[in-house]
Amino acid sequence: MKKKWIYAALLGAALTFGTSSCDKFLDINTDPNAATTVDPSFLITPIQVRMSSNRTIETGPVFQFYAQQWASGGSAGVFFDPERYNIGVFGPRNTWNTYYNSCLNNVALMELQAREAGNPNVEAQAKIMKAILFYDITCIFGEAPYSEALNVEIQGPKFDSQEEVLRGVVTLCEEAVALADPSNPIPGAFSGDLFYGPSGWSPSSAPAQQMERWIKAANSLKFKALMLLHNGGANVSAEIAAVFNQPMIETLGEDLAVPYAEEVNNANPVWKLLNLYSGGENVWFEACDPLMDLMKESNDPRLATYFDQDGNGAFTSRQSGTNTGSVSPLSLNILRRAFPDRIITASEIALLRAEAMVLGLAPGGQAGAQEEMRRGISLSLDFFDGKPGQIGAAAKQTYINQFNIANQSQAGALRTLHVQQYIDLASLRGLEAWTQWRRTKVPDLTVPAGALLGDIIRRFPYADEEISSNPNNIGQPALDLPMWFEGN
Repeated sequence: MKKKWIYAALLGAALTFGTSSCDKFLDINTDPNAATTVDPSFLITPIQVRMSSNRTIETGPVFQFYAQQWASGGSAGVFFDPERYNIGVFGPRNTWNTYYNSCLNNVALMELQAREAGNPNVEAQAKIMKAILFYDITCIFGEAPYSEALNVEIQGPKFDSQEEVLRGVVTLCEEAVALADPSNPIPGAFSGDLFYGPSGWSPSSAPAQQMERWIKAANSLKFKALMLLHNGGANVSAEIAAVFNQPMIETLGEDLAVPYAEEVNNANPVWKLLNLYSGGENVWFEACDPLMDLMKESNDPRLATYFDQDGNGAFTSRQSGTNTGSVSPLSLNILRRAFPDRIITASEIALLRAEAMVLGLAPGGQAGAQEEMRRGISLSLDFFDGKPGQIGAAAKQTYINQFNIANQSQAGALRTLHVQQYIDLASLRGLEAWTQWRRTKVPDLTVPAGALLGDIIRRFPYADEEISSNPNNIGQPALDLPMWFEGN
């Protein structure tokens, strides 16, 4: 059954390119037997596949380096350049083009055709996909075209501020929730949906359940965007309090993720890299000091799930940018064929909800935050149940019981939470991990050895093609210039 989504991606791409290439040149020879619209199930699949491919292999390990959770010292220098902030043109170019030229163009077509067909559920899905894409874009690049980005009449769209893009994400989520209707007899794009369709990571039994989960995903993304807005200094306290009471992702079965499979063709792209160039063994990705130090400090049972022992039978790590000594490699529990691309998870949202409580942005206080934090940690540990790296029940409980933030100072409680968020996001969630560090500055990081910057990297450079072709570009900001959402 997993083979179907690759077939759908290829078919959707062919249909999309076919419909866009004929508009200007072949109108006089319209084939009455040719399809003029694309089934939304075929459109949504390539959007999700292409976005996920970029998130996992194009940027995932690199951003994990930036967050100093992974190190590349064992790679014989293969990944030293990105770890030390020496960035070539292809990564930014591929990322920019994937998000704008491929994914967002298909989303715009999906949204337009859904609106014209009177299908509000598909239109809602398109808006949520658009919100996810723009959220990623601004977290990667900072200021970016948003308000004019999909206007075909504008050749050089302006760059909107990060605050404007994040507020746009919030608005898109609100519009989508207003449109989505699980009781509507006209379903959303169901069969091709890799999030919540029958072959998705969190498969739904029916279109109604699928749309309920999309609504939870929209509210969860809105919450994440609002917390970034608050961190940047925007007055969104009332909006956070309001969305806090709306249905969000709460269980592992509701995680927003793209699945990968055991079969080679549909395997996780990072595993494919290992399979092609190192015989399936991980010789490139290792433990970095900040993450391992925190995990050892609290006897975190995920240590043996995330990493293997070094050549001497110990768990060790290295400073970012260095390459001496025997160090623990990242485990194939993480770098495995069927490891999913997790975009929004129940553990992430639970820990963020606890943070909102500690900050007084939501009811519950620190006592409520402690329970929500423990639930988030439990979800993070439970993710590996029935999978490689499973953690025993007793080890889980012992670990969770040690955390008591109810009577801590606000600063102490926040640090405890931020450490747990950082550890939770260390398993192939590079963009989220890097964003988390930039948002909180926890833990303390040092500039990698041999780095080309004087501070921790804060942003990806814009695609060279965008700078050369768009007269409204804003140039290339310094890569260590903090993002607006950092609140500096």
